[in-house]
Amino acid sequence: MIFRLLLLLGLLAYEGLALGEAVEGTVQIKGSALKSVTFVSPGVFSGVSSGVSTGDKKEGTRICGSATEQRIRHLTDLIVRVTGEWQTTKSGEKECFDASDYTVLKASSGREAVTGLLSRSGAGYVIESADGRRLVLQEVPDGLKSLLGLNVMVDVKSIASRQAAEATKVVVSYRSLP
Repeated sequence: MIFRLLLLLGLLAYEGLALGEAVEGTVQIKGSALKSVTFVSPGVFSGVSSGVSTGDKKEGTRICGSATEQRIRHLTDLIVRVTGEWQTTKSGEKECFDASDYTVLKASSGREAVTGLLSRSGAGYVIESADGRRLVLQEVPDGLKSLLGLNVMVDVKSIASRQAAEATKVVVSYRSLP
């Protein structure tokens, strides 16, 4: 029994290592159009530091060029968590972060981002996240309606309503996800 437990713990530790590292911050593009570089920088939003790791550099973490980096660069000003591995120079210094995946954490307003597939249901629209959470929206801007069937990121603000027991969800901003 103890052997099985140790084996299981060893496998979990091994799987944790396989997942790689993660950096978090605000997506920024720096440089000219022909030589632009994607960074995940320490973010400050709503006057509060994001409290997330962005590597050792003050300007943030440079994301290595890749297909994943090309998707991340479309998320400018959003707060994201990027998983992957550090690429190092021959001398062992961190050169860039080789992204394998990303998650949108917050909208540029600092509110939690709602991400998922936009669909129509009954009297409203629904955003269903990958983990099965659902957000029903009664009032949706026309531009967001045009993204029906796509993965989207929505910044939603709750406004107290005197008529309804539940707060009204208002879409502040939105965009399709790459």
